[in-house]
Amino acid sequence: MVIELKAFSIKIRDMIFKRDYPISSIFSNTVYRRFSISFLVFGIIAIIYIIFWYGMVIYLKNTIEDLRDYSAEQGVLASYGKLEITGFPINFHISINELQLKIPYHSNKDQKYKKDKKWIWLAQRAAVELRPWNFNNVKFDLSGSNSLSLKDNGTLYEFVSEAKLINIDAKIQGSWLEKFKIKIEDIKISEKLSEVETSIKSASFSTQVLLQDKTLFSEATKNPSRVLQMKLKGVYLPKELKLPFDNHLDKIFVNLKIIEDLSPVFNIRNLRTWRDAGGIIDIDSFEGVSGSLKTYGSGTLAFDQKLQPLLAMSVNFEGIIPFIDRLKAFGFIRSNTALLAKVILSGISRRSASGKRSVSLPLTIQDRKLSVGPLSLMTLPSINWDKRFSADD
Repeated sequence: MVIELKAFSIKIRDMIFKRDYPISSIFSNTVYRRFSISFLVFGIIAIIYIIFWYGMVIYLKNTIEDLRDYSAEQGVLASYGKLEITGFPINFHISINELQLKIPYHSNKDQKYKKDKKWIWLAQRAAVELRPWNFNNVKFDLSGSNSLSLKDNGTLYEFVSEAKLINIDAKIQGSWLEKFKIKIEDIKISEKLSEVETSIKSASFSTQVLLQDKTLFSEATKNPSRVLQMKLKGVYLPKELKLPFDNHLDKIFVNLKIIEDLSPVFNIRNLRTWRDAGGIIDIDSFEGVSGSLKTYGSGTLAFDQKLQPLLAMSVNFEGIIPFIDRLKAFGFIRSNTALLAKVILSGISRRSASGKRSVSLPLTIQDRKLSVGPLSLMTLPSINWDKRFSADD
């Protein structure tokens, strides 16, 4: 009996092993087959992507050369020293050395160039960065040395800048510039003719289309609003300008909302079209600090029928009395006007949280007259748009 049970168990064991062997063999073959197929597919995709990436490099180089030739036909002369595209596999990093743009102004009527007006921009180095799967987002790097030569009515102005950082980010949606941002750090700008210098510790400017609905970029939406933000810190202006405030601006923060779309081609016709369509600029917030003068407020800016500014703001001033003295010292206001302003402002000012005297007043510009509260301080010079632009431009 024991012998029979032992023989039966051996038979069962042999049956199990004989059945497991082909199952394990089939399992190992399936895994190997799947791994091989996956590896093959991945390899094909990698080869296709490599071909695509290097094909796009050739396409981008040809496009840049074609754009240079097309620009020359339009009166924009472009040249560069060395063009290099790197960044494989996730970027297209386009590096251009000694980039130069020479743009003579011309009349839209006869396309003849005016020899007395032209400008030339030269960048020691310019870089552009794109993602292979998204050409709508573009990044520019103009850090380093840049120069701009401007000839106006026979006078040549040469501006030279040196910046630690100049970065530009742009997002394009269809024909709209949806987002645009410039960031600048430690920039110095000088002009050779006058030998004046300006420096800025940090600056940023950004603009973005205000998303009103999902059909923003459709044909139905023609005039979207746009928000703008500007931040400046550590600005040193030339003393030769003789400004009514200190030549050192500690900071300027501005948040604006442009109602109705203003064409990027800035001329009288587009400005009038924007104004007639109800275009205004909402000053959501403004803050400026220059020495003892501190201001912050909000308001609205528009243009009258003569395209002169119309401003209405509610502004809080701190240190306005020394500012009135500077206005008088530089000849912006008369002595009797300054005295009257100081008497009235001293009477209505209050102590702020910092212990300094401050006053909240309406600030207006109408018919070119700048008024603070009930006082008309000065008449602003007229903006002569025709001096720079013709009505047909």
